[in-house]
Amino acid sequence: MANNLCMTPLVRVCARLVTFFLVAIAVTGCISTQKQSMAEDVVISAIRVDPEVTVPDEMYYVGPGLGTGMMFGAIGAAAASSGNESEADILRQFAADNGVDISTIVRDAFERGLRREGRYPYDEDATTVLSIEILRYGLSIPHGLSRKLVPILLIQARITDAAGTVLWQGGDNVLPLGGPAESVKLDEIVADPAVLEGLWRAAADRTAEETLKQL
Repeated sequence: MANNLCMTPLVRVCARLVTFFLVAIAVTGCISTQKQSMAEDVVISAIRVDPEVTVPDEMYYVGPGLGTGMMFGAIGAAAASSGNESEADILRQFAADNGVDISTIVRDAFERGLRREGRYPYDEDATTVLSIEILRYGLSIPHGLSRKLVPILLIQARITDAAGTVLWQGGDNVLPLGGPAESVKLDEIVADPAVLEGLWRAAADRTAEETLKQL
């Protein structure tokens, strides 16, 4: 019995590691970003971010269920309008109903990043365009022993010229462990949509920064 008690912390650590890897595999699945370096002879006089960001139809969610106590107010309305009982669909509708738009958050993060970096002049009329595809986004527990949630985000970015030729490709991700945001409880998100926006904004800022470093 003494040996079992001494091993408990180790068992817990191993359980966290195993569940983290299982969650990470579930998040990424078969999704991977494509990389293509910029040719040395490419000259970019100005650049802009494509206002249209590609977003997957489904939001990813692995976490606690929505208890009956939460099914009132805004989240109850989202559940009714989503027409689906899955937490992912209800939370996606909840975000939309409250103006929390992942495409806008990600686009703004990349625009801020390009302007801040200053390598290429930013011009809304530029014919060289950085387009963004969100491969996966949502919320997840960081490990199997947690009841709190963190953001996840997988991004693919491309730069094309006026003819549509791909000049560069890159991407990055925020996975359940080691992300830029503190984990929060589901009821905190339900009580205040700004909490959800903050999670996704932190993930978008991180992926934009790491992706633009690849230029």
